[in-house]
Amino acid sequence: MVEYLLQHGADPNIGRVTGKFFRSETGTVYYGEHCLAFAVCTRQRAMIELLFEYGAKVDCSDSSGNTLFHHAVRVNDGFIFDCILSLYQTQFPTFTIMSLSQLQNYQGFSSLQYAAHLGHEEIFNYMLEKMKIVGWQWGDISFCAYPINEIDTHGDNPHSVLETIITEQRSCFMFNEVIYEVLHEK
Repeated sequence: MVEYLLQHGADPNIGRVTGKFFRSETGTVYYGEHCLAFAVCTRQRAMIELLFEYGAKVDCSDSSGNTLFHHAVRVNDGFIFDCILSLYQTQFPTFTIMSLSQLQNYQGFSSLQYAAHLGHEEIFNYMLEKMKIVGWQWGDISFCAYPINEIDTHGDNPHSVLETIITEQRSCFMFNEVIYEVLHEK
């Protein structure tokens, strides 16, 4: 049905789901407000790719400022996250995984911080692993850099991962090797 509509001129960027029923803070159902966000939230990779093929913009965000990456975090799905990342890099060739910290929702959460806030350890670990930069490696030993500006508490960063772990009692993240090392150094 969706493919038929797209083939006959439907614009995947027009139309939004609105109303109290669909709001993130008060509604019963929250799948974002755009058709692409709905496909992300329902984990329909083929639909995501189809909508993109017909011109859906991957840089859409809803009235809460949640991007498609935030929605991938909500559904805790690394496979969908990779799909969005790939399409984002197709539409914006200079976009890198490290650019994710710039995409914050209206609460000020990047997608990595949002994962900690929601307690979604699986996608958090997945994103953190994708964000690491390997400086050098020799056998089983390597030197890696991580996005410390999102993890550590500093300055005007009220949503740092460490702050979230402590204030929202997200002890499951304490077993993450990077988080453990940062806390150990503090």
